[in-house]
Amino acid sequence: MKKILVFSQHFWPEVFRINDICKGLVEQGYSVDVICGLPNYPVGKIVKGWGIFRRTKEEWEGVRIRRIWEIPRGSGKNLFRIFLNFISWPFFCLFYLPFIGKGYDKVLMYQLTPVIMAFPAILYAKATKTPLFIKILDYWPFSVFAIMGPQGKFMTKLITKLSQWHYKKADGVIASFEGIQKMLISDVGIPAEKTIYIPQTCGKHHENYIYDEEIHNKYNDKFCITFTGCINPAQCFDILIPAAKKCYDAGYTDIHFVIVGDGMSRKDTEKMVLDAGLSDVFHFEGFLPVEDMPKYYGITDAFIACLRKSILGDFGIPAKIIPYFAAGKPVIGALDGDAAELIISTETGYCGPANDIEALYENICKMYLASKEEREKMGERAKTYYLKNFEHETQQKRLIDFMYGYASNLKGWRYTSKDHTFVVLAYEKSEYLQECIKSLLNQTIRSNIIISTSTPNNHIEDLAKKYSIELRINQNKPSISGDWNFAYKQADTRLITLAHQDDVYLPNYLETALKAINKAKKPIIFFSHYAEIKNNIITYKNKLLKIKKLMLKPIKMFKKSRWIRRRVLSFGSPICCPSVMYVDLPNLEFSEEFKCNLDWQQWEVLSKRKGSFVYSKKPLMLHRIHEEAETTKLIRTGIRKQEDIKMFKVFWPSKIAKLLSRFYSISEESNKESI
Repeated sequence: MKKILVFSQHFWPEVFRINDICKGLVEQGYSVDVICGLPNYPVGKIVKGWGIFRRTKEEWEGVRIRRIWEIPRGSGKNLFRIFLNFISWPFFCLFYLPFIGKGYDKVLMYQLTPVIMAFPAILYAKATKTPLFIKILDYWPFSVFAIMGPQGKFMTKLITKLSQWHYKKADGVIASFEGIQKMLISDVGIPAEKTIYIPQTCGKHHENYIYDEEIHNKYNDKFCITFTGCINPAQCFDILIPAAKKCYDAGYTDIHFVIVGDGMSRKDTEKMVLDAGLSDVFHFEGFLPVEDMPKYYGITDAFIACLRKSILGDFGIPAKIIPYFAAGKPVIGALDGDAAELIISTETGYCGPANDIEALYENICKMYLASKEEREKMGERAKTYYLKNFEHETQQKRLIDFMYGYASNLKGWRYTSKDHTFVVLAYEKSEYLQECIKSLLNQTIRSNIIISTSTPNNHIEDLAKKYSIELRINQNKPSISGDWNFAYKQADTRLITLAHQDDVYLPNYLETALKAINKAKKPIIFFSHYAEIKNNIITYKNKLLKIKKLMLKPIKMFKKSRWIRRRVLSFGSPICCPSVMYVDLPNLEFSEEFKCNLDWQQWEVLSKRKGSFVYSKKPLMLHRIHEEAETTKLIRTGIRKQEDIKMFKVFWPSKIAKLLSRFYSISEESNKESI
């Protein structure tokens, strides 16, 4: 049986998603041990029934629990007490580490605030040589800055360095928000293949209502707007209560607000409600076991989510939204970022800006005045979106695959054709598109194929139907970078080749590429040599092809050397763009500044990464040159030359860059028609 050791300061009976994760792992046959603290969140004092010497070892839903001492956080108003809570758990954990023992396959750290709670997990994983995975819920340093506000340069640098140190020690990092994954790669410098975005989920019990007669009778004749979760400053009750007051004063006295939860701000919130004269329409139900939450879903007409304006809103979808969608009810939002965009774009509710009382008031009234049928449709859309994007079992499987797949054993992972997608870049009515498609279908091993276009027409649609290939249409204005970026995002596999519609891929392209990257250490891209098709004549050798092959020899010999490949790229781009296979680069984007050299610019960016540029000197594709080719057009207009100078300036002073561009322009001769 596979054994997983989980470190999490917070665990059952505290209500956190790690409870569902561990329970799900046990249900799937894994042995799970949890090192956690004494339950005291969110009320700030140890929950009745537990103590320093009481129930420190127990079992819940098949999960074995060992509780480590910590100083309870208190009311939340005493910053020194919170600080002691933050440092006490990781400190006392250090004394218990020698007694844990070995024999675990993986270590999973569930990281909330503070980031130093991950320190004991790092030490244990290092000492026992066990792969460590950190699941980030609160991304430091941004989470702490969102609470504390801007800090001085020294403190900002110190906290940033401390946070990044913890993340870099992991064998794999699981980001709960897509924005966090991007920053782990760009700011922290963690290789993309060691990161994954897995959105937060909720237990399956949130998907169904539980009928409770007492609750039903209490709220049956009221229009109920429900809040669930922790009552703290981030939840903006100082915005909700004034908006509720406006509703009440406007005559909507049957709108009631059901608050299911507890937290450091509960007393202050209850006082605000009392001062506003809204005690009759606000109902504080207190803390409940998460399994009892669905008792309130049946009486709920809409959920409400008000979150403080913060940079964290741009990182992804807050956890609060997930159970709301799972319950299949509409959402009223007063928030910014991805969550606001989600509610609006999916038509699952009404949403206004964070901290905007007037907008929140209008949206509450709008939801109240909407017909029951309209609200039900919003709820159905929410449920559908949840099942497609946040469903617990699907995301749990992705977590397990990540921990026991590539990230946990880089050398052991074997890519297969199932991990690859050809995305065909189709544009207007190319007479060569069908030949390109056939060459992909005739690979010695088959993989996924998608056609992407921003210029849909009968020619492209007919070919897609003829060969049963999925067609994805970019609705935005056509542009080279825009089309490439859209096409790249259509593939959900770890390996991607952007197949240019005019080119032909030899039957062994995919098979050769897979063998090469499976042998390589931390591959970034694979690419091959190529031949040219001009006037239906295939040319394997000419001056340009010989020069490019010569330039690529150092990369072939020193595939991991960043210095070598940057020196090669400083003299031009010998890499054939259509031959490139991108390896585990989920956030790759081509620059909108370029029309011709957007590939060269991308190689320059990727050349800074740790890993291998994997090159096959065998020609594995045929690159077509003809009158209507986009490169040929850009050469004629002079755009290519301007962009060449711009790229050379990345590596060289201006005068040298201009001189090199003159010599480099010789390569343009191969793209001119010789008829």
